[in-house]
Amino acid sequence: MAHEFVFADVASPRQHFCLTLPLLDFSIGHRLIFMRQRNPLVFGDEAEFNKLPSETRIFWLIESVTVCNQSYAFRQKLEKSPTRWMLWQFNRNSKQWRKLREKSQAEFLKAARADTSRIPDLNEWWALEIAEFRNYLNSSRIVTDFKFKREPFPFLPCAAMPGEKGRSRGAPYEVTLIQFLIQMKLCKNADEAMEYPFALAEMHYLTHLEGEGAIKILNSEEIEFKEMCEARDLEAAKEAGFNTVEEHIEFVKGNAKKKNEAAAAKAKEANLASEVPAELLTPN
Repeated sequence: MAHEFVFADVASPRQHFCLTLPLLDFSIGHRLIFMRQRNPLVFGDEAEFNKLPSETRIFWLIESVTVCNQSYAFRQKLEKSPTRWMLWQFNRNSKQWRKLREKSQAEFLKAARADTSRIPDLNEWWALEIAEFRNYLNSSRIVTDFKFKREPFPFLPCAAMPGEKGRSRGAPYEVTLIQFLIQMKLCKNADEAMEYPFALAEMHYLTHLEGEGAIKILNSEEIEFKEMCEARDLEAAKEAGFNTVEEHIEFVKGNAKKKNEAAAAKAKEANLASEVPAELLTPN
């Protein structure tokens, strides 16, 4: 039933809130806006993002929440051809939103002051909101590789079909999803596809690929077997004194490389010795 639960999670996701605002289902259009922005909160390394100045992190969080609180169509209209009414309404809503954030911050500080063991800090409030937005993002895209599996976020492990080496995709993934949605008549046109939930589009697309024999989605028994193998590999790595399987593998590879280099050096010495004239090897 694991995959059925994943489908339920992406087909009927829970309502997410961030900075007091409700977020729409994360769509293909939202993703493309963030890609165009080179948004570091969405596509940057988390550790590197946390090193950015506080005001930079806050700016990108507010911008990201603003995007995901709006439809793709509304955002495009607001950026390219806004009416006076739209601008007036947007500015009014922005002022109201600021008041809601300040109210939430005040409530956070009040609750924090009750804990005498620490000094209240609004940076904690912003950090919690950033974490909430990351949870929203992680719930809105499907992980297909065991290496990146994170509970309790959508996970649909995929593998190449037996005997198929495969190749990395040349065309942009988002274009492929949009064309697929239109071809399968899940959307009438590109405008509708832009508003389609990203994770649900991925689920339909991957299921279609398996039906076409292009990939294999691991079933419950295959997942259980792979997890058992990984658990045994980790146990062996820890018995050898390593924290992860990757560290153990790198160590083994390093030893193998050293042995190969030593063997090559000995072979080279042996070849050089065989090339020395016999009279030079004969003692006087």
